[in-house]
Amino acid sequence: MVLPFLLGVRAQTVDLVDPTLMAFEAGLLALTLAWLYVGVRDYRFATKLAKQIKEIRELQDHMERKITGT
Repeated sequence: MVLPFLLGVRAQTVDLVDPTLMAFEAGLLALTLAWLYVGVRDYRFATKLAKQIKEIRELQDHMERKITGT
């Protein structure tokens, strides 16, 4: 960020078909897709787990009422 001010450089050319840049973009895309996959998988797991916890708590309450006789 400070380098252009120190060197007096005002413009920089970028080759958009540079193999290094394209490889970096592909790697970044792969990491992004992996991050999204893990996020969706964790969300699905959390919602499934919440449903199971709710069912288990209801069963626990039912068993407690049955044992205490109320």
